[in-house]
Amino acid sequence: MEKLIKKMRLISPNQVLEELKPKDDELFKWCMSHKKMFKKEDINTINTAKSLLDRFPQLGHPDKEIEDADPYVIALAIELNKQKTLGKRLVVVVSDEGEKQFHIPDVCKRLDIKCIKFIGIVHEEGWTF
Repeated sequence: MEKLIKKMRLISPNQVLEELKPKDDELFKWCMSHKKMFKKEDINTINTAKSLLDRFPQLGHPDKEIEDADPYVIALAIELNKQKTLGKRLVVVVSDEGEKQFHIPDVCKRLDIKCIKFIGIVHEEGWTF
């Protein structure tokens, strides 16, 4: 994971960190020690996230105190896929959510964005334990 982060191959929108902050658990602590992987959302990512919420309102919960990160995760993938500087690299969304309607995997499938579970990274990178 460290190598993926260092090579900027594992990135996440900053909103994920914000959503995890109130829990202050081991995952949050790990994320805080790997802040380099979190990217502040630019205006394109923010607008894309809002557009996704308009199209798939179930991605967000308007009554939550902290805005859901899910639309930002997908929006970041959409925006990165638009960048020509990535060449032929494929942007993949990683989510261990179930494939319930309008969660990250379901929305990615509808938008033709590759989405894998964390174990998929293990397989794709050829890691063994």
